[in-house]
Amino acid sequence: MSPAAKSTPNPNVEPGPGGLYTIRMLAERLGLSVSTMRGYVHAHPRPAWLPEPERVGTQLVWTAEALEQARIDTARPRPGRPSRTKAPTTP
Repeated sequence: MSPAAKSTPNPNVEPGPGGLYTIRMLAERLGLSVSTMRGYVHAHPRPAWLPEPERVGTQLVWTAEALEQARIDTARPRPGRPSRTKAPTTP
């Protein structure tokens, strides 16, 4: 599996010191690659489900409270094209 194609979200990722999530931690929590997460952060307009990050030194971080208030749904549809499934055929 390529690093850009993470498959399963991990909602059990704990915040780091001070209750902060880095891009890497949030990407793991959502089941996304770090590069996809960076794309979302720098997109204009930013996706509505992603709260505004704070800057600590050179890193962008989110507080656990901000993510809780945003109620990011880890079961949302994955980005990209839906997988092809064949419809059942009736004889």
